[in-house]
Amino acid sequence: TPELYFGPYVVPRDTIALRLKHFFPAAKIIFTIRDQRQYAVSAYFNLKRNAAFFDGMPTAPFASWLSAMLSRQRSHFLQNLSFHDLIDLYCALFGRENVCVLPLEMLVMDGVDAYLGKLRDFLGLPCSSDDAARYREIHNQRMSQRRELIAELLPDGRFSRFYAELTEHLSPSQLDAFLDGGPRATMELRPEDEERIRRRVGLGNWLLSKAFGLDLERYGYLMAADGDFSARQLAVAWQEFAFRTDLERLSHDTEMIALRQRAEVARLRRLEMELTTVRQSPVWRTVERLDRIRRRFLWTSPQPRD
Repeated sequence: TPELYFGPYVVPRDTIALRLKHFFPAAKIIFTIRDQRQYAVSAYFNLKRNAAFFDGMPTAPFASWLSAMLSRQRSHFLQNLSFHDLIDLYCALFGRENVCVLPLEMLVMDGVDAYLGKLRDFLGLPCSSDDAARYREIHNQRMSQRRELIAELLPDGRFSRFYAELTEHLSPSQLDAFLDGGPRATMELRPEDEERIRRRVGLGNWLLSKAFGLDLERYGYLMAADGDFSARQLAVAWQEFAFRTDLERLSHDTEMIALRQRAEVARLRRLEMELTTVRQSPVWRTVERLDRIRRRFLWTSPQPRD
């Protein structure tokens, strides 16, 4: 989603998935995910920076903004907060074996080699030590505390005029070097905000960890605990997971598809033979004769006038 208040709304994600399936039916899909708390904070800082530098407008405090975003099931800026629904859609379209999920925390906690190793195994591509060394370099960092302060001051017309004069006297490289220096902007989530996010994403993270064998709990993701469900709900969840796994396996197993096709052809042939037998019976012929008489009577009977 464009992180601009006045940016156009994006194409619906379902439409994007269907278009990708149409043009690249044999594609392999890679999802990179991160802890939804950090995802929400990152989206907020991006919006805060862009709103100030592009639109010249302030952004609501994080707690208020998050509350507004979570008040809708699919908000404009956090519509992918729960990853499971979208990943599940791509699994249905491309097959689970063609979908890879890479938590960013795997890169941080297990190292570059483990992260790229999973990617290499999925794509069947080689990965050299030079590739790993280049991957360690960070190219996209969160905005600095200096830029955050500028973003908060820019909507003030007086500071905006001062900042415009400042940019005329400093080269872009000098200004960027100064503003990007120093510590990164930080955000301390309130416990109630964390709980609201957990209620939104916990079940999806739980399902995602089971479906792809990811230890998201070790990576610190907000999870729906078994205690959140009754024994019956937990049993139903496991049954649903097993059913969908079997269904997906059957839908992409060429041998099983051929067996199902042959079984369907045999079933249709049996129905055809049964129908032929029924049509030859005296009762069926009598019904057909009565139906012809009924239709002839309706055709020749006078029609009422207006």
